[in-house]
Amino acid sequence: MAPPAVVFEHVTKRFGDVVAVSDVTLTIESGEILGLLGPNGAGKSTLTSIATGLLAPDEGTVTILGRDIRREREEAKRLIGVVPQDILVYDYLTPIENIQFFGVMNGVTGGRLRRRISELIDFVGLDEHALNQQVCYLSGGMRRRVNIACGIVHNPEVVFLDEPTVGLDPNSRLSLWTLIRQLNDAGKTVILTTHLMDEAEELCDRVAIMDRGRVVALDTPERLMDRMETREAIEVVVQDLSEEYAAAVKRLDGVRKVTLETSEAESTLTYRILVEHAETALPDIVSAAREVGVRIREVRVTTPSLADVFLEFTGRTLAEAELEGAA
Repeated sequence: MAPPAVVFEHVTKRFGDVVAVSDVTLTIESGEILGLLGPNGAGKSTLTSIATGLLAPDEGTVTILGRDIRREREEAKRLIGVVPQDILVYDYLTPIENIQFFGVMNGVTGGRLRRRISELIDFVGLDEHALNQQVCYLSGGMRRRVNIACGIVHNPEVVFLDEPTVGLDPNSRLSLWTLIRQLNDAGKTVILTTHLMDEAEELCDRVAIMDRGRVVALDTPERLMDRMETREAIEVVVQDLSEEYAAAVKRLDGVRKVTLETSEAESTLTYRILVEHAETALPDIVSAAREVGVRIREVRVTTPSLADVFLEFTGRTLAEAELEGAA
């Protein structure tokens, strides 16, 4: 039986008076996609930096497939592939030149490197016309693919992906999701750090929700949502912001939580209302809007999401946590 891919035992990391990671114990099984989900500043990147040997913990231990990242550093690091959030390939080299460079840096040379480059061109989906262009002239999505190829050129068993789809358009995000699934299907353990709820929900076998340096919940997305006290959510898309409406809805029987979501792209305001029973709560929610003069554009009944789970376990929305982390 394969050992766990990554084991964190009572890991703590401080930067001065700031505790970035606090007593984290977490086992990541071989072959799974595990998501580290949380706002910026939650400790996700610090935790992965410790796991990949870039930072030393102040307390605790980390093992990679049974190898201690500090005592057996070189052996452990050969098992790890790291794809950082920032694209760290060389802009004025071609994709092939970049893969060659990172291959040599990771001890892959000669015929093995040539074969690996050929495999990676197909695996990450590099367009033929892009192969001989300098990376600086490629699209954001194609640059991400080069970044991934360079991070896995030495064929590691465990791959860390740090916010891999940040800044990409929706089509490029979906393409990268497919590539991440293919990486996992090829037998790799994937640790994915993200603050995007839909990404974690779509890709991950299990999700570890991080907040203020701690893992506050760990389970499959489905089981995390099953742990919610509410089973239904009502989304009310409105024309105008109204604190009076939000207050009125919060007073209604059967309403558990009310949050406001905004979309600059669609210029919409959406009240997301967690309820015990949508069928009985919906008429009162609509009536409350009429009574305070709020114009409703659309009403949707949905199930709770991972965003609701984050709110349940932390008492804050992800947006509120992001603002706190930026302060």
